[in-house]
This record gives sequence, C-alpha cells and structure tokens, in this order.
Amino acid sequence: FSYYSSALEVIDEIHKSGGYASLAHPFMYPSKDKFSFIEELICELPIDMVECIYPEFTLDERIFLKQLCQKYNKFISGGSDYHGLNRPKNLLGTGINDNLNIPFSLVKPWVNHLNNTLILKK
Repeated sequence: FSYYSSALEVIDEIHKSGGYASLAHPFMYPSKDKFSFIEELICELPIDMVECIYPEFTLDERIFLKQLCQKYNKFISGGSDYHGLNRPKNLLGTGINDNLNIPFSLVKPWVNHLNNTLILKK
C-alpha cells in the first residue's frame, strides 16, 4: 500500500477538478542530465504548463523551457516561489533582487483557454 499518489494520479485529479497541471521549477529536480530529464517529463506527462520563469533559473534555462513549451504545446507559467520566512530571499511577486517579470502575454493563453472551456460547458 502506498501513501503517495503517482504523478499520473495527481494530474488526473487536477484535471477532473478543472485545474491545470503544472510542472513547477523543473531545473530544481535532481538529475544528472537535467535538460533530457525535463524534456522527458514534459513530453511524457499529461501536464498543461511548465514554470519557465523562476528566480533561480538562468536566461538559457528559461529559453530552453519556453522552447519545450512551444514544441509540446504547453502553457508557460512562472512564480516567485515565495514561502515566507523559510525563503527570505524569494520575495512575493518579485523573486530575488527583483528578477521576476511575468508579462500578461504569457498568462493570456491560459485565460483564453479557460474562457473557451467555460463557454463550452454552458
């Protein structure tokens, strides 16, 4: 008996509840070949979006993730990873040293998709 759900079970539950499944800060996962591992996750898992904009990612990492999103038709997301006092350098909404900027143009595709989904359900 397992107390933990598999990634597929969790993603399925997110979708059943009408949510988007997101791959959060993928370059933070331990792996010898992070680029191949991340592409495999994005390609194989039925996720909807990938956190491409993250305070600790380099510009090259952000570009790589955005290209994978385009290749595999995933939404792009981002976040400051603010967790309060246990991560004092990650500030809410601004990242580290104000290095977080998520333009509305990245969010707009989710809004459009959500609006179309809600219209179809009526």
